Amino acid sequence: MVMLNSHWILPLMFALVALSLCIRLLLRLYYRDGERILPKLRLAAGDKRISYYKRFDTALAPLPFIYCWCEIIAAVLLFRWSGYGVLSGLLLAVVAAGRMRALQELGHNALHLALCRSREWQWFLSNVFFQFPTLKRDMDSRFNTHVRDHHPNADVPGKDPNLKRVIAAGMTPGISNAQFVMALLYPVSPKGIFNNIKGNVRDMVHENASWKIALLRVLVTAAVVALFVWTGGVPALVLGWLVPVLALYPLFAWWSLLTKHRWHTPYTPLNRDRLAHDYEHGRATDFSGLLGALQRYLIFPMSDAYHLAHHVYPFVRYHYLPAVDRALKIHEPRYTQYISQGMFLGSAGQPAALSELRNRLVSTPRTAVTE
Repeated sequence: MVMLNSHWILPLMFALVALSLCIRLLLRLYYRDGERILPKLRLAAGDKRISYYKRFDTALAPLPFIYCWCEIIAAVLLFRWSGYGVLSGLLLAVVAAGRMRALQELGHNALHLALCRSREWQWFLSNVFFQFPTLKRDMDSRFNTHVRDHHPNADVPGKDPNLKRVIAAGMTPGISNAQFVMALLYPVSPKGIFNNIKGNVRDMVHENASWKIALLRVLVTAAVVALFVWTGGVPALVLGWLVPVLALYPLFAWWSLLTKHRWHTPYTPLNRDRLAHDYEHGRATDFSGLLGALQRYLIFPMSDAYHLAHHVYPFVRYHYLPAVDRALKIHEPRYTQYISQGMFLGSAGQPAALSELRNRLVSTPRTAVTE
């Protein structure tokens, strides 16, 4: 296959970065009115009849998907321009995995019809830009597992598919520190990679709503492979697509999943309304400073940094969740009762999300009493 002419590598790389920045700025300006929807959510005084959607939502819906791919291909071009250096290759794998997390979150927004009015349009975008390039089930199937099965049953034994994944990977009460670390790295273990590949094959073959969707999957996957090879060659295909899809992206998604809910919190099925359950089994997490920004870019992008706010108001697009998060911190005490700071390192008297999970699951060895 003919590759991109080397004379175009730097100009195209800078153009993609510039395009990404312009799209980000445009979206930030257009959706800077997060306070506008607070009355609709009963989080502020005002007209509750205000429309959630805006005039240009449908036209702007593809743009966040596009800027994520701009950043992936820019990293591919940097890798090729550097002569396929080790550090730039590592950067490519990490950036691609992080942007796949962002694409996953855009699809997550689309599942709840948060991007625009049209379900068909935003689900099509999610299939083309995320589900099929990462070898995942189509949006119809994802809707069933996430919206129908997970959202009403978060952390409910026997009902939540995500809790079943947590248990299958070894994250259960009574484990040792070593077992906790092994479970934390499950997606990059031989068993984890094998199960991920097996799941990808199952999704590609069986999780298509129609033959037209299956055909679209084939075309999109072929186009993605061709794009990586054309811009960066086989090394870019391996480090920018295969490694992220099969290992790094699942690892980032796994870490995110572990911090979203307070897994294995005692479940009381009677006399519990939905909000009480969500606040008891969920957690808000703040990400501050440079380390927080890095975590938000790679592991907790967009709505994932405000997952509890999303779980309470799932139809709210990611641009508006910071305003919802601020309002909930003021008006809803339950929102901050289990708040954490960052993923690994807590601060200001708040635990890290994973340290809180570790403290709940890891059993402390008893010291023998001697006389």
